[in-house]
Amino acid sequence: MGDMAAPSLRVRRFRLRRNRPRRGDETVIAILVGLVTVTGAVASYAAVRVKSQAVEADRQAVVETVQTRSTRVSASIMSGHGGGQVTHYRVLHAQADAIEAADPREALILRGLADGLLTDQYLDRRYLTGEGVAARWQHDRNLAATVSYDEGFIVPADQPGRTAARADALHARVGHLTLTAAAIPALVLLLTVARLTAPRPRRWLLRAGAVAAGLLTALALWLALVPEA
Repeated sequence: MGDMAAPSLRVRRFRLRRNRPRRGDETVIAILVGLVTVTGAVASYAAVRVKSQAVEADRQAVVETVQTRSTRVSASIMSGHGGGQVTHYRVLHAQADAIEAADPREALILRGLADGLLTDQYLDRRYLTGEGVAARWQHDRNLAATVSYDEGFIVPADQPGRTAARADALHARVGHLTLTAAAIPALVLLLTVARLTAPRPRRWLLRAGAVAAGLLTALALWLALVPEA
C-alpha cells in the first residue's frame, strides 16, 4: 500500500514542478500585473477628474441657457416698448389729422408730442418705416438685431447647446474610463490562472494577457490625456 502511495505522490510533485512557471514567465506575469495595476489607478483617477469636468460643464450649460433666455426676454421687452411708442405716435397723428381743420393749433401740438415719442432711447428709428398714421415698427428685425448685439457681449444663442454637448461627451468618457478600470480585475485573474496552468496553455494565456494589457493601457492613457475636441 505504501509502495503505491509513494509513486502517486512523486507523480503529483512532478506535475507541480512541471506546471511551475519558469523564471521568465514569472517576470512577464509580474510586469503585466504591475502594468494593469497602474493602468487601473490611472483610469480611476482620470474618471474622477473627468467627472468633475462633466459636472462643471452641466452647470455652465444651465447658466448659459439662463443668460441667453434672459437676453432674448430683455430684447423682446425693449423692442415691444419701441412698438408701443410707435403705436402711440400713430394715435397722436390720427388725432391731429382729425382736428386739423377745426383746430390747427391743437393739431400742431399733438404732432409735436408725437414726434417727441420718436426720441425715446429704446426706439431705433432704423426699424421705423413710414410717417404719421402710416408709421410701422419692424419688431422682428429690431428684436433680431438687439439679440445679436447683446450676444456680442454675453453668450451666443448656440453656446448652451455646444456646452451641453461637451458635457455629454465628458460623461461618455467617464463611462469608458469606468469600464476600463472594471476590466482590470478580470485581467489580473487571467494572469493568475496563467501562472497556475501547464506551460502550453500558459503561453497562450500570457499572449492574450499581454495584448489585453497593452490595449487597456493605451485606451486608459488616451482617455486620460487626450482632450475633448
